Amino acid sequence: MLKLDIAIVVRHPILPARDIKLIFDIKAAAEHSVNEVRVSASGKKCGNFRESYVRYDVVPEILKGNNHDIIIRDLNTYFKSKVKDRQKLESFLQSGGNVTYEVYLDKIHNENIFELSPRILDECADLGIPLCLSMLMASENIVSKNTDYKALDFITVSIEQPIPNNGVVYYAHEFSLTEDTYLENEIDMAISFYKRHIVDMCLSIKKEKVRCKITLCLKTYYHYAFELSSEICKICAELNIGVMVCF
Repeated sequence: MLKLDIAIVVRHPILPARDIKLIFDIKAAAEHSVNEVRVSASGKKCGNFRESYVRYDVVPEILKGNNHDIIIRDLNTYFKSKVKDRQKLESFLQSGGNVTYEVYLDKIHNENIFELSPRILDECADLGIPLCLSMLMASENIVSKNTDYKALDFITVSIEQPIPNNGVVYYAHEFSLTEDTYLENEIDMAISFYKRHIVDMCLSIKKEKVRCKITLCLKTYYHYAFELSSEICKICAELNIGVMVCF
């Protein structure tokens, strides 16, 4: 069984948590409402929450799949079965709400690879669900002014082009990331790189035979890693690009 945990996280800038919970037939594991006072573990008030938040833990059976595609497929099925009213969910999303699958990896020193196929990304996009990967910190999660939130070192784009006699040519390009990096901007840049090079490749071969992977290389000591919007998932799916994370 893969070493990960997943939660369904629902956020909205206006609706209180109690209204959000009416949309889903799941017991909330954690919640707070917009404008509620934030209180630290020591009891200190830290301002107000800027949005409502409800977290639903996923039943353990879903996590027993032997690859990530199976797990996310089963999670999509589970999510759809827990929506009480699809029309209310659509209104929730259109008014600024969002639903995210947050994936937590419980071992950050091994060589596990997280990969999702274009088909699964497309299914998530159709549901309007982005994907978020979080890494559990090795030490206590204390946020301070010195905390470094830059969790990605660089992004690589590798393109595989088949050639005669069953050979393959690999093209690779690395994008270094700056301190103010937004992941989706970097993926957009990587996709643009892929589009520019795919034109020449497809002159002699079918596009379906060209594979591209965007690899996100992570630092290992930071809590928040990345989030992919459903729009980016859709673009990756349409281009037949899988998303892989190495660390």
